[in-house]
Amino acid sequence: MAARKDLPRPVQALLTGAAVALLVGLLQETRPLRFLEYKTRDTRMSWTLTAAAPEGQFDHPEIGLVMITDQSIKWMEEESKRGWPWPREVFGFLFRACALGKAKVILFDLFTHLDKDFFATEGQWAEDIKKSPPSYLAVPFSPDPVERADKRANLEALLKRYEIAVDSDGSVDFPDPYKSVLLPQPVVAEAVAGVSDVSTPRDEDGITRHYRILTKFRGRYYPSFALAALMAREGVRDVTIRGRTVRVGGIRFPVDRDGTITLRFYPRFRALPASSVLTGLWSIEDEKKVTTFDPKKVENRIMLIGTDAAALFDLKVTPVTDVMPGTEMHATAIRNLLNWEFMRVAPTAVSLLVMALLSLATAQITRFTSAAVGGGATAALLLCYGGVSIVLFKAHWIVNLAAPLMAIVLAYAATSAVNFLHEGRQRLQTRRIFSQYVSAKVVDKILKHTDALHLEGERKPLTIFFMDFAGFTAMSEKLDPSELVKLISEYHNEAAEEIFRTEGTLDKFIGDAIMAYWNDPIEQPDHALRACLTAVGAQKKLLKMAQLMRERGLPEMSARIGLNTGVATVGNMGAKGQVNYTLIGDEVNLASRLEGVNKEFGTKVIISEATYQPAKDHLDVRELALIKVKGKKLPVRIYELIALRGEAPPERMETVRKFEAALAEFRARKFHKAWEAFLSLAQKGDHAAEVYVGLCERYMNEAPHPDWDGSYQMEHK
Repeated sequence: MAARKDLPRPVQALLTGAAVALLVGLLQETRPLRFLEYKTRDTRMSWTLTAAAPEGQFDHPEIGLVMITDQSIKWMEEESKRGWPWPREVFGFLFRACALGKAKVILFDLFTHLDKDFFATEGQWAEDIKKSPPSYLAVPFSPDPVERADKRANLEALLKRYEIAVDSDGSVDFPDPYKSVLLPQPVVAEAVAGVSDVSTPRDEDGITRHYRILTKFRGRYYPSFALAALMAREGVRDVTIRGRTVRVGGIRFPVDRDGTITLRFYPRFRALPASSVLTGLWSIEDEKKVTTFDPKKVENRIMLIGTDAAALFDLKVTPVTDVMPGTEMHATAIRNLLNWEFMRVAPTAVSLLVMALLSLATAQITRFTSAAVGGGATAALLLCYGGVSIVLFKAHWIVNLAAPLMAIVLAYAATSAVNFLHEGRQRLQTRRIFSQYVSAKVVDKILKHTDALHLEGERKPLTIFFMDFAGFTAMSEKLDPSELVKLISEYHNEAAEEIFRTEGTLDKFIGDAIMAYWNDPIEQPDHALRACLTAVGAQKKLLKMAQLMRERGLPEMSARIGLNTGVATVGNMGAKGQVNYTLIGDEVNLASRLEGVNKEFGTKVIISEATYQPAKDHLDVRELALIKVKGKKLPVRIYELIALRGEAPPERMETVRKFEAALAEFRARKFHKAWEAFLSLAQKGDHAAEVYVGLCERYMNEAPHPDWDGSYQMEHK
């Protein structure tokens, strides 16, 4: 039958995996998948957090924080009856404490351009700033023009003094979104070393994950707190950028195209409460003793002064917390740069390649395995890639997770769908093919184990059955064609029922003959016995059929059966567009010849020794001969299958015993003694004994060759 030609399974898997990779590659640029990727990164960030520093210690040997906490604000109200905003001289005390401890640089993360100091203490603060290490103040840069800020006296002079030198090759495109900047009070503005834009870019889901290194304003560059800290640490005021790599003194680090780094977050930073610093400073200055503040704790540190008070609104949403003070965001960036712990995102090309490979691998695995194995392999692939992404994350590399995992799942689903459709079509084709040859019960078994099928052909042990009807010629002369066909069909149906009862495969009808076999397409370890049961059952049915034919006045027919067991090639064979599932080989030919040998010995069923041996415990047989057939070099021992064990009449088995005793005398070259025994049996109607009577007479007249092995040559195929 014509078979539909499918693409090879590797090609099907390749196309499925490639299609999924293309689809997910397009989807990963959509908002939902971007948000999902953000969440996977946030989860990995939370899972890989480092341990916090012990209580009372800073988290980094070069970084220190002083925080104006809610408790500090409450303490100030109780201590000096001064609410927020504090007089500027209080900020000066904090600067003085850092200077006393010989801090390296001070980063002041509070805006002071709006609220007015009713105590007019800006001058005192400015004096403390001048006596302190280099200090940078947070100032707001505005994307909209602010008239009063732009009309400020000496604005350009201050901006020129604050700017830093940037030598860039253009590999980084720093945005220039601002129109105005609001600087602190003049006396303070003159005292500080510089100002910084402390705004932090947020992703589209409102979470801060990046940090801007430089701010471009009116053609000049101003450092972030993190960059200002590095410049103070390295003692420089210039920055070099080559190939998206920023160099500050002896420190180098890569940045993204827009001049940002991706932050690696930590647990909350340990900080000194401003109230403790102030009371400790006053204790040192007034009583000359160290109490709540030890200046040595800030020695050579980058000191950040900020607030985590909820009422002051300097709280950020990050991957690890919804309430991170902005000051800690700057500390995070500084620590990232000092330790090279910032995150690096794998290039887009690498992410797409990984996603494509995972999709293709999943498709290939799923296409060549069962649903259970494919599902298990897919789950393992998901876990492995997820684990690898976490390990890489700990090593400060980000690889996309959402899109590759989606590609794996979709590749499994799509390939499973292909498998389902292909297997459905294959099951229909298999049912269509094998329903011609085997029973519905066997077809169901085949469909449960389609992986074991080898339609393209394979060599395997089989038991082959040939059955031919005797008396067909005489019958064809007495009946018209339609009656003949009808009668033959009745005989065929009876034989086919027996073949299907033992789950055999009916290969073909050849005129009035039938060819069948066992152990394919389903495995049958007892295939030899099944074939013998079929032969016995078929002969019983034909005897009943003969009785019915006599009663109907129709010619009787009998059947001869030959069985052989051996290795043959079975599979789809034929010409282009027309194939049949069949078998070929010498063992098939031998089964056909054994069917013909029945005519010489006057028997109904002959089986080879290869068929007899695995089934002998269940059969009553008599050994007939050791025959040589054309096409076979070695003689074949053959047996007449009489009945199933115990079903043959005792007198029949006594005849078998006498026949086999005579056969032993014959093979011992005692031809006269054998002749007498065979003649006695032949006179009782044993046609097989008649054959040996003739052989004995021949050998008594002309002895066989000295190396004769007891066999005789069949003169026909």
